[in-house]
Amino acid sequence: MVNAKKIISFIKKSGVIIAGIVAVVGIVSNYLWPSLQFLGYILQSLAVIIMLEIINHFQRQTIVSATDEALSKIENSYKNFHSNSNNLFKIFQLNDGGNFYNIAHNIFFYNLIESYSRNGENRIYYIPIDTYYKIIMEFLRKGYKLKTINGLLLPFWYAQKERDEALLVYTNFSQENAELYKRVTYYQDYKDNSWRDDTVRMIYKDLLSSEKGDDVAVRWLITLIAKITELKDTFGKKIDEILHVKLDSNTNYFQLHNSEIDSAIRNNMETVTDFLKKPYKNDKAFTNSQKMTDIINTKFYNDMGKKNKFVRKSDIDSKFYDKFDRLDFEDVTEIGYYYKEKDDKTEYDQFVMFLNGSNTGPSIEIEIITDEEKVNKIQMILSELTKEM
Repeated sequence: MVNAKKIISFIKKSGVIIAGIVAVVGIVSNYLWPSLQFLGYILQSLAVIIMLEIINHFQRQTIVSATDEALSKIENSYKNFHSNSNNLFKIFQLNDGGNFYNIAHNIFFYNLIESYSRNGENRIYYIPIDTYYKIIMEFLRKGYKLKTINGLLLPFWYAQKERDEALLVYTNFSQENAELYKRVTYYQDYKDNSWRDDTVRMIYKDLLSSEKGDDVAVRWLITLIAKITELKDTFGKKIDEILHVKLDSNTNYFQLHNSEIDSAIRNNMETVTDFLKKPYKNDKAFTNSQKMTDIINTKFYNDMGKKNKFVRKSDIDSKFYDKFDRLDFEDVTEIGYYYKEKDDKTEYDQFVMFLNGSNTGPSIEIEIITDEEKVNKIQMILSELTKEM
Protein backbone atom coordinates (compact mmCIF):
# COMPACT_ATOMS: atom_id res chain seq x y z
CA MET A 1 0.00 0.00 0.00
CA VAL A 2 2.75 2.44 0.97
CA ASN A 3 4.79 1.59 -2.13
CA ALA A 4 1.82 2.17 -4.41
CA LYS A 5 1.25 5.61 -2.92
CA LYS A 6 4.91 6.49 -3.32
CA ILE A 7 4.90 5.41 -6.94
CA ILE A 8 1.77 7.43 -7.70
CA SER A 9 3.14 10.48 -5.95
CA PHE A 10 6.47 10.16 -7.75
CA ILE A 11 4.88 9.79 -11.18
CA LYS A 12 2.34 12.57 -10.63
CA LYS A 13 4.99 15.02 -9.45
CA SER A 14 7.42 14.02 -12.16
CA GLY A 15 5.68 14.78 -15.42
CA VAL A 16 9.14 15.60 -16.75
CA ILE A 17 9.98 11.89 -16.63
CA ILE A 18 7.02 10.98 -18.85
CA ALA A 19 7.90 13.77 -21.24
CA GLY A 20 11.53 12.60 -21.27
CA ILE A 21 10.57 9.02 -22.06
CA VAL A 22 8.32 10.16 -24.89
CA ALA A 23 11.11 12.37 -26.27
CA VAL A 24 13.67 9.55 -26.14
CA VAL A 25 11.26 7.23 -27.94
CA GLY A 26 10.76 9.89 -30.61
CA ILE A 27 14.50 10.53 -31.11
CA VAL A 28 15.37 6.83 -31.26
CA SER A 29 12.58 6.05 -33.71
CA ASN A 30 13.53 9.00 -35.94
CA TYR A 31 17.17 7.92 -35.90
CA LEU A 32 16.44 4.28 -36.71
CA TRP A 33 13.60 4.88 -39.17
CA PRO A 34 13.95 8.48 -40.45
CA SER A 35 11.69 7.80 -43.41
CA LEU A 36 8.87 6.44 -41.23
CA GLN A 37 8.10 9.46 -39.08
CA PHE A 38 4.54 8.25 -38.48
CA LEU A 39 6.01 5.14 -36.77
CA GLY A 40 7.74 7.43 -34.28
CA TYR A 41 4.41 9.08 -33.50
CA ILE A 42 2.86 5.65 -32.90
CA LEU A 43 5.69 4.61 -30.55
CA GLN A 44 5.43 7.90 -28.67
CA SER A 45 1.69 7.40 -28.24
CA LEU A 46 2.20 3.86 -27.00
CA ALA A 47 4.72 5.12 -24.44
CA VAL A 48 2.21 7.64 -23.11
CA ILE A 49 -0.57 4.99 -22.93
CA ILE A 50 1.67 2.51 -21.10
CA MET A 51 2.77 5.11 -18.56
CA LEU A 52 -0.82 6.26 -17.93
CA GLU A 53 -1.95 2.64 -17.49
CA ILE A 54 0.75 2.12 -14.87
CA ILE A 55 -0.51 5.20 -13.01
CA ASN A 56 -4.15 4.04 -13.22
CA HIS A 57 -3.22 0.56 -12.04
CA PHE A 58 -1.61 1.88 -8.87
CA GLN A 59 -4.44 4.37 -8.33
CA ARG A 60 -7.01 1.56 -8.49
CA GLN A 61 -5.03 -0.45 -5.98
CA THR A 62 -4.86 2.56 -3.67
CA ILE A 63 -8.62 3.24 -3.85
CA VAL A 64 -9.54 -0.38 -3.18
CA SER A 65 -7.17 -0.55 -0.23
CA ALA A 66 -8.46 2.72 1.25
CA THR A 67 -12.03 1.45 1.56
CA ASP A 68 -10.95 -1.29 3.99
CA GLU A 69 -8.49 0.82 5.96
CA ALA A 70 -10.72 1.66 8.93
CA LEU A 71 -11.87 -1.89 9.62
CA SER A 72 -8.47 -3.45 9.08
CA LYS A 73 -7.07 -1.40 11.96
CA ILE A 74 -9.29 -3.26 14.39
CA GLU A 75 -8.38 -6.66 12.96
CA ASN A 76 -4.66 -5.91 12.74
CA SER A 77 -4.55 -4.88 16.39
CA TYR A 78 -6.00 -8.27 17.32
CA LYS A 79 -3.66 -10.17 14.99
CA ASN A 80 -0.65 -8.98 16.96
CA PHE A 81 -2.05 -10.45 20.16
CA HIS A 82 -3.22 -13.56 18.36
CA SER A 83 0.28 -14.43 17.17
CA ASN A 84 2.23 -13.53 20.30
CA SER A 85 1.41 -15.53 23.41
CA ASN A 86 3.45 -13.20 25.63
CA ASN A 87 1.12 -10.34 24.75
CA LEU A 88 -1.81 -12.42 25.97
CA PHE A 89 -0.08 -12.99 29.28
CA LYS A 90 0.44 -9.24 29.63
CA ILE A 91 -3.20 -8.52 28.79
CA PHE A 92 -4.56 -10.89 31.40
CA GLN A 93 -1.72 -10.23 33.89
CA LEU A 94 -1.27 -13.91 34.64
CA ASN A 95 2.52 -14.17 34.70
CA ASP A 96 5.51 -13.51 32.45
CA GLY A 97 4.81 -16.50 30.22
CA GLY A 98 7.31 -18.74 31.95
CA ASN A 99 4.64 -21.31 32.73
CA PHE A 100 3.18 -21.32 29.24
CA TYR A 101 3.31 -25.11 29.09
CA ASN A 102 1.32 -25.44 32.29
CA ILE A 103 -1.75 -27.47 31.33
CA ALA A 104 -4.20 -24.96 32.85
CA HIS A 105 -2.73 -22.12 30.81
CA ASN A 106 -2.75 -24.24 27.67
CA ILE A 107 -6.46 -24.94 28.10
CA PHE A 108 -7.22 -21.29 28.79
CA PHE A 109 -5.34 -19.87 25.82
CA TYR A 110 -6.32 -22.62 23.41
CA ASN A 111 -9.99 -21.90 23.97
CA LEU A 112 -9.48 -18.15 23.99
CA ILE A 113 -7.64 -18.11 20.65
CA GLU A 114 -9.97 -20.71 19.12
CA SER A 115 -12.99 -18.60 20.10
CA TYR A 116 -11.44 -15.42 18.67
CA SER A 117 -10.49 -17.19 15.43
CA ARG A 118 -13.97 -18.66 14.97
CA ASN A 119 -15.79 -15.39 15.68
CA GLY A 120 -13.24 -13.27 13.84
CA GLU A 121 -14.10 -15.00 10.58
CA ASN A 122 -17.53 -13.36 10.86
CA ARG A 123 -16.12 -10.09 12.23
CA ILE A 124 -17.61 -10.66 15.65
CA TYR A 125 -15.55 -9.35 18.57
CA TYR A 126 -15.94 -9.36 22.35
CA ILE A 127 -14.59 -6.16 23.85
CA PRO A 128 -15.01 -3.95 26.95
CA ILE A 129 -17.79 -1.37 26.70
CA ASP A 130 -15.31 1.52 27.08
CA THR A 131 -13.39 0.20 24.05
CA TYR A 132 -16.65 0.25 22.08
CA TYR A 133 -17.17 3.93 22.89
CA LYS A 134 -13.57 4.68 21.89
CA ILE A 135 -14.03 2.89 18.55
CA ILE A 136 -17.13 4.99 17.77
CA MET A 137 -15.33 8.23 18.62
CA GLU A 138 -12.29 7.20 16.55
CA PHE A 139 -14.41 6.55 13.45
CA LEU A 140 -16.11 9.94 13.81
CA ARG A 141 -12.76 11.68 14.29
CA LYS A 142 -11.59 10.05 11.02
CA GLY A 143 -14.33 11.76 9.01
CA TYR A 144 -17.25 9.36 9.29
CA LYS A 145 -20.80 10.33 10.18
CA LEU A 146 -23.23 8.11 12.07
CA LYS A 147 -26.88 7.22 11.76
CA THR A 148 -27.85 5.06 14.69
CA ILE A 149 -30.77 3.16 16.15
CA ASN A 150 -30.06 3.25 19.87
CA GLY A 151 -31.91 1.85 22.87
CA LEU A 152 -29.90 3.77 25.50
CA LEU A 153 -32.63 5.71 27.33
CA LEU A 154 -32.05 9.46 27.38
CA PRO A 155 -31.90 9.93 31.20
CA PHE A 156 -28.81 7.68 31.22
CA TRP A 157 -27.00 10.27 29.09
CA TYR A 158 -27.12 12.64 32.05
CA ALA A 159 -27.00 10.18 34.95
CA GLN A 160 -25.63 6.69 34.42
CA LYS A 161 -26.71 3.77 36.61
CA GLU A 162 -23.27 3.85 38.16
CA ARG A 163 -20.22 6.07 37.98
CA ASP A 164 -19.26 5.28 34.38
CA GLU A 165 -16.43 7.55 33.19
CA ALA A 166 -16.28 5.93 29.73
CA LEU A 167 -19.95 6.65 29.03
CA LEU A 168 -19.56 10.17 30.43
CA VAL A 169 -16.67 10.86 28.02
CA TYR A 170 -18.70 9.45 25.13
CA THR A 171 -21.86 11.45 25.90
CA ASN A 172 -19.82 14.66 26.19
CA PHE A 173 -18.12 13.89 22.87
CA SER A 174 -21.51 13.24 21.24
CA GLN A 175 -22.93 16.56 22.39
CA GLU A 176 -19.80 18.44 21.27
CA ASN A 177 -19.98 16.77 17.83
CA ALA A 178 -23.75 16.63 17.40
CA GLU A 179 -23.51 17.46 13.68
CA LEU A 180 -22.02 14.00 13.05
CA TYR A 181 -25.04 12.14 14.48
CA LYS A 182 -28.56 11.29 13.45
CA ARG A 183 -30.12 9.25 16.24
CA VAL A 184 -33.26 7.15 16.46
CA THR A 185 -34.21 6.25 20.04
CA TYR A 186 -36.42 3.21 20.18
CA TYR A 187 -38.66 2.38 23.11
CA GLN A 188 -40.70 -0.62 24.19
CA ASP A 189 -44.39 -0.10 23.35
CA TYR A 190 -46.12 -3.45 23.80
CA LYS A 191 -48.42 -2.07 26.50
CA ASP A 192 -48.42 1.72 26.08
CA ASN A 193 -46.01 4.64 25.55
CA SER A 194 -44.79 4.84 29.16
CA TRP A 195 -41.18 4.09 28.22
CA ARG A 196 -41.22 7.21 26.02
CA ASP A 197 -43.44 9.61 28.00
CA ASP A 198 -42.72 8.46 31.57
CA THR A 199 -39.14 7.20 31.24
CA VAL A 200 -37.90 8.49 34.60
CA ARG A 201 -40.48 6.52 36.61
CA MET A 202 -40.00 3.41 34.45
CA ILE A 203 -36.24 3.42 35.07
CA TYR A 204 -36.79 4.12 38.77
CA LYS A 205 -39.24 1.23 38.96
CA ASP A 206 -36.75 -1.13 37.28
CA LEU A 207 -33.95 -0.09 39.62
CA LEU A 208 -36.13 -0.69 42.67
CA SER A 209 -36.30 -4.38 41.78
CA SER A 210 -32.71 -4.70 40.54
CA GLU A 211 -30.11 -6.90 42.17
CA LYS A 212 -28.08 -3.82 43.15
CA GLY A 213 -30.49 -2.92 45.98
CA ASP A 214 -33.55 -0.72 46.10
CA ASP A 215 -31.62 2.30 47.44
CA VAL A 216 -29.92 2.54 44.02
CA ALA A 217 -33.20 3.79 42.52
CA VAL A 218 -33.30 6.79 44.87
CA ARG A 219 -29.58 7.48 44.46
CA TRP A 220 -29.97 7.45 40.68
CA LEU A 221 -32.97 9.79 40.80
CA ILE A 222 -31.31 12.42 42.99
CA THR A 223 -28.17 12.20 40.81
CA LEU A 224 -30.30 12.90 37.72
CA ILE A 225 -32.05 15.87 39.34
CA ALA A 226 -28.75 17.28 40.62
CA LYS A 227 -27.06 16.98 37.20
CA ILE A 228 -29.69 18.79 35.12
CA THR A 229 -30.23 22.43 36.06
CA GLU A 230 -33.83 22.52 34.83
CA LEU A 231 -34.73 19.52 36.99
CA LYS A 232 -32.94 20.92 40.01
CA ASP A 233 -34.72 24.28 39.67
CA THR A 234 -38.11 22.56 39.33
CA PHE A 235 -37.86 19.65 41.79
CA GLY A 236 -34.78 20.29 43.95
CA LYS A 237 -36.65 21.91 46.85
CA LYS A 238 -39.15 19.06 47.02
CA ILE A 239 -36.36 16.46 47.18
CA ASP A 240 -34.71 18.52 49.91
CA GLU A 241 -37.97 18.44 51.89
CA ILE A 242 -38.31 14.66 51.50
CA LEU A 243 -34.72 13.56 52.11
CA HIS A 244 -33.21 16.63 53.79
CA VAL A 245 -30.41 16.48 51.22
CA LYS A 246 -29.06 19.61 49.56
CA LEU A 247 -28.43 18.45 46.00
CA ASP A 248 -24.94 18.98 44.59
CA SER A 249 -24.05 18.19 40.96
CA ASN A 250 -20.47 17.28 41.97
CA THR A 251 -21.50 14.67 44.54
CA ASN A 252 -21.41 10.99 43.65
CA TYR A 253 -24.54 9.78 45.44
CA PHE A 254 -23.86 6.17 44.45
CA GLN A 255 -20.74 6.18 46.60
CA LEU A 256 -21.87 8.59 49.32
CA HIS A 257 -22.63 6.50 52.39
CA ASN A 258 -23.12 7.86 55.89
CA SER A 259 -25.71 7.31 58.59
CA GLU A 260 -27.60 10.47 57.67
CA ILE A 261 -28.18 9.86 53.95
CA ASP A 262 -28.54 6.07 54.30
CA SER A 263 -31.26 6.57 56.88
CA ALA A 264 -32.98 9.29 54.84
CA ILE A 265 -33.17 7.05 51.76
CA ARG A 266 -34.28 3.98 53.69
CA ASN A 267 -37.04 5.79 55.60
CA ASN A 268 -38.40 7.83 52.70
CA MET A 269 -38.25 5.45 49.73
CA GLU A 270 -42.01 5.09 49.48
CA THR A 271 -42.42 8.87 49.72
CA VAL A 272 -40.04 9.33 46.77
CA THR A 273 -41.92 6.67 44.78
CA ASP A 274 -45.24 8.40 45.46
CA PHE A 275 -43.73 11.79 44.58
CA LEU A 276 -42.96 10.59 41.05
CA LYS A 277 -46.57 9.54 40.53
CA LYS A 278 -48.13 12.73 41.92
CA PRO A 279 -49.66 15.27 39.49
CA TYR A 280 -47.34 18.06 38.41
CA LYS A 281 -48.77 21.39 39.63
CA ASN A 282 -52.18 19.79 40.23
CA ASP A 283 -52.47 18.67 36.61
CA LYS A 284 -54.08 15.25 36.95
CA ALA A 285 -53.05 14.22 33.43
CA PHE A 286 -49.36 15.08 33.93
CA THR A 287 -47.22 13.59 36.72
CA ASN A 288 -43.93 14.81 38.20
CA SER A 289 -42.13 11.95 36.45
CA GLN A 290 -43.67 12.84 33.11
CA LYS A 291 -42.58 16.46 33.55
CA MET A 292 -39.04 15.28 34.33
CA THR A 293 -39.09 13.07 31.24
CA ASP A 294 -40.33 15.95 29.10
CA ILE A 295 -37.53 18.24 30.35
CA ILE A 296 -34.91 15.56 29.63
CA ASN A 297 -36.24 14.78 26.15
CA THR A 298 -36.30 18.47 25.20
CA LYS A 299 -32.79 19.00 26.57
CA PHE A 300 -31.39 16.03 24.68
CA TYR A 301 -33.12 17.10 21.47
CA ASN A 302 -31.44 20.52 21.71
CA ASP A 303 -28.07 19.15 22.90
CA MET A 304 -27.94 16.81 19.90
CA GLY A 305 -28.67 19.48 17.30
CA LYS A 306 -32.36 18.57 17.00
CA LYS A 307 -31.44 15.22 15.50
CA ASN A 308 -33.20 12.71 17.70
CA LYS A 309 -36.39 10.87 16.89
CA PHE A 310 -38.47 8.50 19.04
CA VAL A 311 -39.68 5.37 17.24
CA ARG A 312 -41.63 2.45 18.68
CA LYS A 313 -39.66 -0.80 18.85
CA SER A 314 -42.50 -2.64 17.14
CA ASP A 315 -42.32 -0.25 14.15
CA ILE A 316 -38.57 -0.82 13.80
CA ASP A 317 -39.05 -4.59 14.01
CA SER A 318 -41.63 -4.48 11.21
CA LYS A 319 -39.33 -2.45 8.97
CA PHE A 320 -36.61 -5.08 9.29
CA TYR A 321 -39.12 -7.86 8.65
CA ASP A 322 -40.09 -6.10 5.41
CA LYS A 323 -36.49 -5.75 4.17
CA PHE A 324 -35.07 -9.10 5.26
CA ASP A 325 -36.18 -12.71 4.89
CA ARG A 326 -35.91 -13.09 8.64
CA LEU A 327 -35.41 -10.70 11.55
CA ASP A 328 -31.63 -10.38 11.87
CA PHE A 329 -31.72 -7.82 14.65
CA GLU A 330 -33.81 -9.39 17.37
CA ASP A 331 -30.96 -9.36 19.88
CA VAL A 332 -29.22 -6.21 18.65
CA THR A 333 -29.18 -3.36 21.16
CA GLU A 334 -27.73 -0.76 18.81
CA ILE A 335 -27.26 -0.41 15.07
CA GLY A 336 -24.67 2.06 13.79
CA TYR A 337 -24.47 2.95 10.09
CA TYR A 338 -21.16 4.70 9.38
CA TYR A 339 -20.55 6.64 6.19
CA LYS A 340 -18.63 9.50 4.62
CA GLU A 341 -20.35 12.20 2.63
CA LYS A 342 -19.67 14.17 -0.56
CA ASP A 343 -21.38 17.51 -1.14
CA ASP A 344 -23.73 16.80 1.81
CA LYS A 345 -25.61 14.39 -0.46
CA THR A 346 -23.68 11.37 -1.67
CA GLU A 347 -22.90 8.72 0.95
CA TYR A 348 -19.90 6.44 0.41
CA ASP A 349 -17.43 4.19 2.25
CA GLN A 350 -20.28 2.68 4.27
CA PHE A 351 -20.34 -0.11 6.82
CA VAL A 352 -22.53 -1.12 9.76
CA MET A 353 -21.63 -2.05 13.32
CA PHE A 354 -24.02 -3.97 15.58
CA LEU A 355 -23.92 -3.90 19.35
CA ASN A 356 -25.35 -7.31 20.21
CA GLY A 357 -27.14 -8.15 23.44
CA SER A 358 -27.14 -5.98 26.54
CA ASN A 359 -25.19 -2.72 26.48
CA THR A 360 -25.06 -2.44 30.27
CA GLY A 361 -22.38 -4.99 31.10
CA PRO A 362 -18.60 -4.45 31.24
CA SER A 363 -18.06 -6.71 28.19
CA ILE A 364 -20.06 -6.62 24.97
CA GLU A 365 -20.25 -8.24 21.54
CA ILE A 366 -19.89 -6.17 18.39
CA GLU A 367 -20.41 -7.37 14.84
CA ILE A 368 -19.09 -5.51 11.79
CA ILE A 369 -21.19 -5.76 8.63
CA THR A 370 -19.59 -5.02 5.25
CA ASP A 371 -21.76 -7.09 2.94
CA GLU A 372 -22.92 -4.54 0.36
CA GLU A 373 -26.46 -5.84 -0.02
CA LYS A 374 -27.08 -5.98 3.72
CA VAL A 375 -25.51 -2.57 4.32
CA ASN A 376 -27.68 -1.03 1.60
CA LYS A 377 -30.85 -2.46 3.16
CA ILE A 378 -29.93 -1.08 6.58
CA GLN A 379 -29.02 2.26 4.99
CA MET A 380 -32.47 2.44 3.36
CA ILE A 381 -34.22 1.83 6.69
CA LEU A 382 -32.14 4.40 8.52
CA SER A 383 -32.54 6.99 5.76
CA GLU A 384 -36.30 6.52 5.96
CA LEU A 385 -36.29 6.86 9.75
CA THR A 386 -34.09 9.97 9.76
CA LYS A 387 -35.33 11.73 6.63
CA GLU A 388 -37.08 14.49 8.62
CA MET A 389 -33.95 15.40 10.56
